[in-house]
Order: sequence, then C-alpha cells, then structure tokens
Amino acid sequence: MNDTSDTGRLSGYTDHPNPTGRLYGNYSFGSFRTWMFGEEGIAHSKKVIIDDLATLNMTPADLAGMRVLDIGIGRQALVFHLLGANEVDHFDISNEHVNFFRRYIAKHNISKVTSTQADITRVPLTTARYDFVYLNGIIQHFDSVEDGLKNLARATRTDGLLWLYFYRSGSFKRFVVEMLRELIDASDLEQTRDMACALYGCEREEKIVSQIMDDVFVPFARLFSVDQILETMRLLGFAPYSSQKADPVGPYDHHRTHHSTIIIFRKVRRDVDYETPVTPVRRPISQLRDIPYREDIINENIRAFEAVRTLVHDRHVGRDAVIHLCLALHRISSPTYYPGGQPVLGDPTFFIDSDIKLADHDALKRTLSDFIERHGA
Repeated sequence: MNDTSDTGRLSGYTDHPNPTGRLYGNYSFGSFRTWMFGEEGIAHSKKVIIDDLATLNMTPADLAGMRVLDIGIGRQALVFHLLGANEVDHFDISNEHVNFFRRYIAKHNISKVTSTQADITRVPLTTARYDFVYLNGIIQHFDSVEDGLKNLARATRTDGLLWLYFYRSGSFKRFVVEMLRELIDASDLEQTRDMACALYGCEREEKIVSQIMDDVFVPFARLFSVDQILETMRLLGFAPYSSQKADPVGPYDHHRTHHSTIIIFRKVRRDVDYETPVTPVRRPISQLRDIPYREDIINENIRAFEAVRTLVHDRHVGRDAVIHLCLALHRISSPTYYPGGQPVLGDPTFFIDSDIKLADHDALKRTLSDFIERHGA
C-alpha cells in the first residue's frame, strides 16, 4: 500500500527504475565511500555507535550473540561486526553501495556480514530474525513508509530493539529545505552538483556537496511528528524504550526543534496483524501547508516563497538563477554544514548574507525578497 500523499516527493524522477539507489550510490554518500571505509571514517562510526549503545545502557559486549540488521552505506554494518555482533545483515537500495561493501568484506575476509541489494518496502524479510534493527536516517526515503516499517517490524524478534532515526516535522531546516525541493527538479541534479563543486570543491569539501545532494535530490523526504511515529510503532507491537532530540513536543519550534529525532523501540507484542492498515505514516506533514504558524515572519516567508514559486514555475526565471537560489536556501537551512570562509554564491548579483545564524528567518526573508525584486519584472 503506497502512501496516499505525495508530500515529500521530488518532481522529475520519471525515467530511472531506482532513483534513490542511483542518488546515494553516485552523488550523495557514495561520493566519499573511500573516506568512510578508511581508518578515520571507521573510527568516527565506531564512536557514534558506541555512544548510541550507551543511550540504551549497552556496551559493545552486549552485542555478542545478537543478529543485527542495518540499512545504509554499509559502514554501520561493518562497525557492528567490529564491535562483536554475532551476525550482521546489511541491506541497501543502491547497487553501488552493496557492490563496494561486498568487495570490502571479501577483501578483509569478513564472514559474519552479508550485504544484499533490496528495496525493503517490497522484498519480504525473514520473520523474527533480528535482535537489533538499526535504521539511521532511512525510513523517510521509503516510497511507502508504511510497507517498509511493517516489513522491518515483522523481522524484529519479540523483545528485540528497533533504532529509528527519522526526519522530524517542525524544524527550521526542514521548513526551508521543503521550499527549495519545490523549486528544484530532478533534471537539475548534474548542473546543481557542478555549481556546488565550483563553490565548495568536490575534493576539498565533498561532504558539503554530498549533503546538498542528499537534502535536495533524494526522491522521497517524508516528514513526521513524534506522535505519528509513536502511534505507528504502537500499532506494530512496539513500545518506546529511549529517545534523543524528541523535545519540544509541539507541532513546531524553529529555534529548538532538531531536524531529526531518534526513538528506540522494544518489540513487546507478537500478535500483530501486519495486514491491518497503519494510517499515521500515510500522511507526511508539509512544512508549508499543514502547520498553523503563529509568527508573522514565518507566514510572510511562506507568502514570499509562493511568489518565488510562481515566478519559477511560470518559467520567467532561468535554471541557473533557480539553482543559485536553492544553494543559497540550503546554506540558510543548514549553516553548520558550512565552515567559515567558504564562498557563498558564484553569482555576484545574488544577495545572501555571509554570516547566517541558526533559524534565521530574517536572512530567509531578505533572500526571497531579493529574488522577487530581481526576477519579478
């Protein structure tokens, strides 16, 4: 059952059978796989997962005897193995990631890790196989979040843990990124990457370029509230066990809500009918249309964006200018990704502050207004 809403879907993906796999395998995290599987990258991932385990009052020793499922590039699957997990099954939708990881585990004679290319929303997993399911920034990219979570819930053993890092509705970052994703099109991917490389350097700061590709061009970026995820997992037989970055609990707070939330669930029921609809995740939340904002400046920025979108969609503006705007909006949405001293835009006529604060609605307003002034005639 596919999601009934197209909220979070990027336009323009019509001629590729696996656009998510292609993006991540070639343009986003695939662009620096070598670093992630090098000594520094593995050490970084080890620290992250050890810290993650600590939030559960676990140490690496607790992984002994566990069967772990990981979805993603493969570095986390590798780390679970290195930390002592009994068996690790890695899945990813990207052929490039899986082929790279298979070569890596063969080269290093790793026998307790498997890697499989699969769309988890469509390929059934073995029932009750896993003690620990690790989903670090995955579910929001599913074509059907409902089908993916049902499959993964079915594959988790009773009393097993499911680690869920998901894109959170209500943050400033997601508010701005939704704007730029409504302006951009999948056909702009190559040109946007070329412009970003010219600005930030694909070799010198490839993490910035990779993050832009991830935020902007992933085919699906579904946003959910904490309540939607809690209710969905309750229906699937899970209870919350621990959490990170789940506050504040309201529908939005552009100054305090983190762009992503982690909730760890324990499976407490085995008598779940997985054919029953799980409706909470059928309605991802639009940051521009579904949230009743109280602040005048937020509503002013939504109206300014609608004027920009009209200009762009009426084709009064060239694609170069649209892509420059989207790169500027990305920097406003995520200023911490950009180290000091980096160039801001290649277009000298385009306005953007060089020093952007977190949740800077003033910078957003000036940028949108400047675009309308320059291109509205």
